[in-house]
Amino acid sequence: MNTDRLTAEVVFDRSLVEDPGGATLVRVARVLAETAPAWASEVVVWSPEPGERSPLGPLAALPDVVRDRTRWATEDRHSGNVELRGATGDLNVVVSVNSSPLARVGGRLLLNNGVTVAALREEAAGAARAAFERICDEARPVWGAVYRASVYRAQVMADGPVLRAVGRDFSRFLPGLFEVNYFGAKYVELIGEATFERLGTAARKAGDGWIVEATGAADLLSRIGTEYFFLKGTEGRATRAPDW
Repeated sequence: MNTDRLTAEVVFDRSLVEDPGGATLVRVARVLAETAPAWASEVVVWSPEPGERSPLGPLAALPDVVRDRTRWATEDRHSGNVELRGATGDLNVVVSVNSSPLARVGGRLLLNNGVTVAALREEAAGAARAAFERICDEARPVWGAVYRASVYRAQVMADGPVLRAVGRDFSRFLPGLFEVNYFGAKYVELIGEATFERLGTAARKAGDGWIVEATGAADLLSRIGTEYFFLKGTEGRATRAPDW
């Protein structure tokens, strides 16, 4: 088991359960089947209770399963998450949905529609990265990142005794700059296409946004603009975010 697991995360500014025909999740299912075929050969909708675990069947059924296995939090809001485990112990996939994509919690905008693909073994890191890039290219998330658990904790989570993601508030900033990052159309509009073009080989187009690899490039944060990111210890400074 990888204790400092690599996780690939994407979030959306639209509801995955209100998506006509479940189009986004159909694309996600296809990407998982093609990038991790051994894992995807037998997928189970996971639950801590053995009796509640159920085979997914064809991954194309993912939109229906997600809708059926999540719940109506209120009369007008459908929310929850579904965890998927495959035939191999390589990956853990979680799909989170909320029919109110811009709902705020405690004043913070969390963007609770998303997909995470965690590599439970180091050998699966390549598959997680490949799935991330394909999802960014084909499913139009608003933001995404590939990061190690230790890096995420250090950059995003509170240092105190209370476990809290102090860096998660998309109404103010992005959580940080990580190993690999995806900036969707809203962030390209905010930051400027020319900024990404000037990053050279560190950046490449993907779908309607840009993938930026930050490994080995210490100055990328300042070249993109520190005002767009959460930086622990500088919480009082001015930051910029899209007009949601």
